[in-house]
Amino acid sequence: MKVKFFLTLLAGCLLFLAPLSLCAQEPVCGKCLKKKSNCPYRCNHPTCKTCGRVCGAKVNPCPYGGKHPNPQASATDTHAGHEWVDLGLSVKWATCNVGASSPTGYGNYYAWGETSTKSSYDVDNCKTWKRSLSDIRGNSSYDAARANWGGNWRLPTKSEYDELLNNCDRQWTTLNGVKGMRFTSKKNGNSVFFPAAGWRLGTSTYHVGEGGYYWSSTPYESNTQTAYSLYFDSGGGASTDWGNRYFGHTVRPVLE
Repeated sequence: MKVKFFLTLLAGCLLFLAPLSLCAQEPVCGKCLKKKSNCPYRCNHPTCKTCGRVCGAKVNPCPYGGKHPNPQASATDTHAGHEWVDLGLSVKWATCNVGASSPTGYGNYYAWGETSTKSSYDVDNCKTWKRSLSDIRGNSSYDAARANWGGNWRLPTKSEYDELLNNCDRQWTTLNGVKGMRFTSKKNGNSVFFPAAGWRLGTSTYHVGEGGYYWSSTPYESNTQTAYSLYFDSGGGASTDWGNRYFGHTVRPVLE
């Protein structure tokens, strides 16, 4: 009887000490080294399936604080022959630029409010230079996304770019050899890649592989020579800024 009791007691001690040993080797939450009961996860630390980090870690913890988004496929559906991704925002984002056949393609460059490309991007051939225009979204005479892709595709507004910036983690990265910015939704974990296509002036292209310049549909309030665009660079910065309308920028459509 005493032997049986001793073996039972020994087994119980081993079960109790095993998690302590594990926690001593992996002090993730910093509360496991003293008592098992101090560990909020009972020594079973959850790992975020989205970012691969451990919840509660002292160093480089999971940024979602235990509220992990559910990863989904990048392209959820198509509209008028083009793929879009749902980032959990007010609009769905196309997975590639107008004129591109893949997410890494630069696509075409357009002056603001123009729907076709040209050999040179200059003040004297800009159709909207110093013209008083309201937001051009969905207007096929000025919106390069609607004119070239049809359906309900259109240019994003400045506020929709701001929404993208405010609700996504961003990472300067390389996809299939192409540099650009990946935006990953904080709401559902889906992501979209914007290649760093640079911009055009005259017959030259600048900052290719170093920055992205994407037109919005929103004209700048203070004058009739500029309009808002999304800008990002290799340093990881991103913002909505204004650019001269005759510059050639790329276009990433959205869908309501």
